[in-house]
Amino acid sequence: APLLAQQDPAAPPSESADALSPGESLLQARTAFEELRLRAIRPLLEPVLEPRPLLTDQQERLEARVLLGVSLFIEAETTELPQQREGLRELASDQFLKALREDPDLRLDTQLYPRTVVDFFDGVRKQNATELARLRAQRGSPNTTLQNQTVYIERGVRKNSMALNFFPFGLGALQNGNIARGTFYAVTQSGALATNIFFYTRQVTLWRQNSGFFPVNPDGTSSADRLTADRARLGMYVSLGIFAGLYLISVIDGVYFHEPMDVDYLRTLPGPPPELAPESALERLPALPTHLDWSWRF
Repeated sequence: APLLAQQDPAAPPSESADALSPGESLLQARTAFEELRLRAIRPLLEPVLEPRPLLTDQQERLEARVLLGVSLFIEAETTELPQQREGLRELASDQFLKALREDPDLRLDTQLYPRTVVDFFDGVRKQNATELARLRAQRGSPNTTLQNQTVYIERGVRKNSMALNFFPFGLGALQNGNIARGTFYAVTQSGALATNIFFYTRQVTLWRQNSGFFPVNPDGTSSADRLTADRARLGMYVSLGIFAGLYLISVIDGVYFHEPMDVDYLRTLPGPPPELAPESALERLPALPTHLDWSWRF
């Protein structure tokens, strides 16, 4: 597929990917997924899965196909070219279908993968329900691949405040991860506010220099100070209007793109976290009695 052959700027060089063994490629792809570097997954896993899989372990093969499908789907959602988007979605669907053919009961964890990816994966399952049912019937029992091993995933999340979207200087856009727009709002609003303060200070200074009023010329025309003050007043109102307009746009931007929660990182743990460890559970149990008292009655 030509789309899979394209090099991603964020991906490792192809020479280094070819030098890795299939297991090492899967390990690096898993690390890239945990660090949310999804575009780095495709050049790592495509050579070990297509045109024929080089991973002999079925569990590793399923994991690799799911990771590759996720990276292709996310890339499709972020591209602006309709034709390329459809091609990437077809490649992602092909990887998901190949994984389902090996394990018709395979499902994606909604706590680990984005909801859009899970919905797309379930859509592939529904579209090929007849074929998967036939495969399941041929095996005589559900395939329990990936069900005998517990994988612990730690997810770091950051909660975003809705109130921060109503602050000036693009704080809402910066919180939502829109760095470019947030920086634009911060710079332009700061400039408009500084201009407003400058014109206001200029007007007050002229007013004080003329003892609270601006005299007119003998011919009845306005004095130079009065004209300067009028221009300063106009500049003050215009800059204030620009600041208010930019502030309103930044608030709308922040509210529209607001996400209550952002995922900062995903990583696989080597074992259960401390709060799930068996010894921790024992520590939370009430202490056993240290002695027994017996009483006899006659």
